[in-house]
Amino acid sequence: MAGLYRKRRQSGRKTPNSGPNFLKERDFLEQVRHLAKQFQWFCYHTHDSRRSEPGFPDLVLCKPPELIVVELKTAVGRVTPAQKQWLEGLSGCGIETYLWRPQDMAYIIERLRPKPPPNPPIFDI
Repeated sequence: MAGLYRKRRQSGRKTPNSGPNFLKERDFLEQVRHLAKQFQWFCYHTHDSRRSEPGFPDLVLCKPPELIVVELKTAVGRVTPAQKQWLEGLSGCGIETYLWRPQDMAYIIERLRPKPPPNPPIFDI
């Protein structure tokens, strides 16, 4: 059986777990954390959530005056009812909340990228 599996993989066909949208959640988390730090956000992640409240989001990102909270999922990962409650509750308090997946990477980069300062008003003299 193992030999048959190797033959299939060597045939050049894509396996179901290949491609950019099939990242493991921990790899996706590391990518987002790296981007956040690159763009100078404070980044908090609970490494061992077994003793934490169920469903609390994966990341809390802070870059004053902004605070965002993010739940990360794989391309096919499901949001639990507890995760949905946390996201809705935090959003109801006025906190910017997101559910991000690997296919959202272009938006994630745009959201975390520093915003240029506004142009000063132009006055006619």
